[in-house]
Amino acid sequence: GSTEFEEVNLAAAGQQGLNFGWPHAEGPVGGFVPPIHSYNRTGFRSVSITGGVTSGPGVYPGHYDGAYFFADFAADFIDALRYE
Repeated sequence: GSTEFEEVNLAAAGQQGLNFGWPHAEGPVGGFVPPIHSYNRTGFRSVSITGGVTSGPGVYPGHYDGAYFFADFAADFIDALRYE
């Protein structure tokens, strides 16, 4: 995101030419491929989603298998999401 939302977009292997809206839109808006996860920056200090790694089997407890871990550079949190 730029000013209002932070987002995680997904381009699966082999997908090309996807339009996530940047720089014309951010967050879940019509007309573009929507993010698989987004949050509004309003009300807390947020700068950018940083990094990201997908957990393999047996690395963490089972409910994290295949989860995508990411952090917010300034909001001081780490989160995990699953996308099926």
